[in-house]
Amino acid sequence: MVYEELVGSSNVDNYGSLDEDEIDNAFNVTPKAYQSTPTFRKFAEEFKYARSDLMRGEMTEKGCNARVGQCLHIFADYVSYIRLVYLTILGNMLIICSIIIYMKLTGWEPYRYWGTFFLPLSNWYFQFANIFLICSYAMQDYLMLRICLCAGCACFASFGLFSPAGVMPDTVMYNSCMVLINAYFIVQTLWQKRHIDFRPDWELVYGNHFESIGWSRHDFEKLQSIGLSRTEKPGVVMHHVGDLVTSLCIIVDGEILLKDVHDNQVSFFVENDITEANEWITGNLNPSYQRYVYNYVATKQVRYVKWTRESLVKLLEQSPELCSGLRAVLGLATARSWCRLGGARHDMIKIRMNQPSIQNTTAEMERII
Repeated sequence: MVYEELVGSSNVDNYGSLDEDEIDNAFNVTPKAYQSTPTFRKFAEEFKYARSDLMRGEMTEKGCNARVGQCLHIFADYVSYIRLVYLTILGNMLIICSIIIYMKLTGWEPYRYWGTFFLPLSNWYFQFANIFLICSYAMQDYLMLRICLCAGCACFASFGLFSPAGVMPDTVMYNSCMVLINAYFIVQTLWQKRHIDFRPDWELVYGNHFESIGWSRHDFEKLQSIGLSRTEKPGVVMHHVGDLVTSLCIIVDGEILLKDVHDNQVSFFVENDITEANEWITGNLNPSYQRYVYNYVATKQVRYVKWTRESLVKLLEQSPELCSGLRAVLGLATARSWCRLGGARHDMIKIRMNQPSIQNTTAEMERII
């Protein structure tokens, strides 16, 4: 019973993870006579405090965020004025920096007459280092940011090495270390942005499905490295009704008919279709208990690429950043298959019925043992 599971747990923090249906069910199914016992009263008291602490923590977090937002909202009417003042100051500072570069080029230093405490301009290594730093702060592209930082640190290291006052070892070493760090990330980013040529079938899959959602070739290479290319002859039944979904396939060329148990054609898949998109979406990218509800019959030679369920699930666990993109591709493929069936997937009830229940899972484990 639900109540027994709740009382049997010694960890009070578990109470906070229950949803409202489980809470109502726990109290509704408990007999009235048992609710008056000390055990139930102790459980109810612990549950009450656990829930109140959790709700108080959520309210405190939301309250802090709300107060910060309200404070910032005070300046909402002055955003345009603040921006104008900021741009005015920044523009004048950039003009002054341009004048400094001009003075360095021409050797004209009128500020030296303002007082003896003004020193001459630093050498060109120092000037270029600061120019690169200013450019880096304005860069939004990650690669260009790293390049500017690397160049600026290299100029600072050169400034410390060739300074007229002598070699400055701390300046040289610190900036040399930063040059190497930025150089590493530059090479890594360039390697990730490199052009990768795929085989013709994989090139079609990448161009038709994954390039449009923003995947780089480096991202798709992770998927391609665990994939397989396969071919089926006409008339072959690729999957039978009731078979477990153990792969994800994308048709490159050919056609597959979907037939029910009475051999009636229900739908079809053509090139660029993802045959198991519905099951992978329903199974939340791991259709471990999903089963085919139709027979998949190749009407002519079918060329396709596929991933086994185990290898693809393992890759998604190792690279979770790929999940959102793959879910988007599968969602689009599911929508196309729904539209092909007149706007509704009539087999979704069957697919959901294949979700494992506790009894089925237990029975299957006992059978395996």
